[in-house]
Amino acid sequence: MAKPPANVDAYLASLPEHLRPEVQRVRDVIRRKLPRGYEEGIRCGIIAWEVPRSVFPGRFAWAPKNPLPVAALSARKNGLSVVILSHYADPDAWAQFEAAWRATGERFDAGACCVRFPATKDATLRLIGDAVAGIPVKRYVELYEALLEKMCRQKAKSDAKPAARKPAARKPAAQRPAGRKRPAKAR
Repeated sequence: MAKPPANVDAYLASLPEHLRPEVQRVRDVIRRKLPRGYEEGIRCGIIAWEVPRSVFPGRFAWAPKNPLPVAALSARKNGLSVVILSHYADPDAWAQFEAAWRATGERFDAGACCVRFPATKDATLRLIGDAVAGIPVKRYVELYEALLEKMCRQKAKSDAKPAARKPAARKPAAQRPAGRKRPAKAR
């Protein structure tokens, strides 16, 4: 298994020649549009933008050793992938992003919080820039904490034992509804 790149420059240098300018173009848009306070680096072998530990010392639930990510960018065999976690925390924002993407006429190939696309076009670049620009660090941390709280409540609810049920009291025979009489079995 190849060792992951140590920094963004090493990541870009490791890309195939035809993908490097595409990744750089998307990276430039994200860096220009992302609100102040996020840090760029390499996480899980791809370019990632994260909330610094000095701002949010808590843990990212799915990878407790890592800082809270907001976006990521990677090259794939036949194109690019952009992860926009801030929209994953806000379903309405993700729905608006999807609708806007589809309105460009481009195919919307998405996972839970990522979009895969073959090449950068001005319309999709604008949408990616707008998506990352829309959420300041403080608001993103608030959304994330609310999401965690909701998940904890749901887990606690599903883990709670159901209350013991008391057996129903039988009604006296006179109050029972008359049931259907079964036909006699033929012998």
